[in-house]
Amino acid sequence: MKNNNIYALVLCFFLVLSSCEKIDFDDTNVDPNSPSSPIASSLLAGAQRGFRTFNRPANARPFLYVQYLSNAQYEDASLYVTQRFDFDGFYRLTTILNRVIDLNTNTETKLSASSYGSNANQIAVARLTKAYYFNLMTDIWGMIPYFDANKGLDNQFNKFDTQEAIYNDLFKEIEEALAMINTTEDGPTGDILLDGDMNKWKMFGNTLMLNMALRLSKKAPVTGEKYYNIAINNGVLNSNADNIYFQFTSQYSNPWFDVFVTDNREDEILSKPFVDALIGSGSNMAPEDPRLAKFGEKSQNNGVYAGAEYGKSNPEVKDFSFISSDILYQQTSTKGYVFTYAQVLLNKAEAAQLNWTTEKTAEDFTKDGIAASMDQWGIASTEIDTYVNARPAFDGLNSIAYQKWVALFLQGYECWIDWRKHGVNQVPLIKPTAAITAGIPNRQAYPLRTLSTNKENYDKAVAEQGEDNLDTKVWWAK
Repeated sequence: MKNNNIYALVLCFFLVLSSCEKIDFDDTNVDPNSPSSPIASSLLAGAQRGFRTFNRPANARPFLYVQYLSNAQYEDASLYVTQRFDFDGFYRLTTILNRVIDLNTNTETKLSASSYGSNANQIAVARLTKAYYFNLMTDIWGMIPYFDANKGLDNQFNKFDTQEAIYNDLFKEIEEALAMINTTEDGPTGDILLDGDMNKWKMFGNTLMLNMALRLSKKAPVTGEKYYNIAINNGVLNSNADNIYFQFTSQYSNPWFDVFVTDNREDEILSKPFVDALIGSGSNMAPEDPRLAKFGEKSQNNGVYAGAEYGKSNPEVKDFSFISSDILYQQTSTKGYVFTYAQVLLNKAEAAQLNWTTEKTAEDFTKDGIAASMDQWGIASTEIDTYVNARPAFDGLNSIAYQKWVALFLQGYECWIDWRKHGVNQVPLIKPTAAITAGIPNRQAYPLRTLSTNKENYDKAVAEQGEDNLDTKVWWAK
């Protein structure tokens, strides 16, 4: 945030999210020898690579927190030993997006920038992408520098803004960005997420708004209901054909493939709480939930579905189920899901439970969400009907929260963020006895560097939000 030189940021576009794990978002394909001629499309492509990294095994913390996965040999991540996580990478992404906006706004550059798509559509995509990143940041850390962010040397000591203020401004940003979209004009050529399809970007923005609205169901239900209805009325995902995902390619390869195949590492296996929940009333050969066969493999040694103990070392990895080979071993054909139709339907179920909508009952929306999730993962319609009809009696938010947990499998940070809203009693997770926290993490702590470089503002944030650790809840979860 202190460096206002965008070209230097592009050249060092190796981002750090974790104090113990370096996670790169790759370079941006901008020629370092020609910094006087920034290319808007290349900058946008570089900034959007963040969508790839959110599905990266090296960034597996949220998948461990919600116990989709267990550690193999080294259990520290499952015991929450790492407290502090770096957010500089996010700020570099948003700084680059600001540069895209500037190039398409400045009278001296907007004409040349328009060769990469209409100025308005490029700005809209950059603003929506930036809103997604900032929403993710505030949901991970809580209070963060927002209004003062990305101002470089003009403002080196950024104050931390409340999550409520950030949410209110992000809603405004999304609405304004959506209003700029012109579907009759060209979308950005550097758009590696949605390939310049502005109708999809409208659904992206409204679905982001929908997700954010449901986050506020406890703390600010009036605001949440308002933006829920705006999002629904303006158009969210309508089918699995609308699912928004990062398509892995030879250039932007599947990061699970990179780790498990290229690096030959087997650090994560399916977790016992998750596998046992999906086996349910079935067996370890024929689980109750047919999605388990799509999520994972039978163990190599025993030929059954078996989850590894959570919060412990599990060095005999062949005794347990790995993530499906269709996910781990396909370099280009797999998808990194951002938003899905199943997620939208289960959000609608929650809204119905809250009396925000009378379109359908919460139970009916939940059934629809289950069916959409199963269809997304290639389950046959007969198996879908069998599972839906055999489910226990609908139990309100408990049933919705459970089905969201299953449907959001490996879906970036969404799974963990949604679990934190619903609470520990609505999904069958366990707290490891050796964990150094009071429970399963509710946030990630600020980077250590912030304590020394921006101590005054850091201290104010901690005084308002609560102790800077993994147990403190963010504003909307309190």
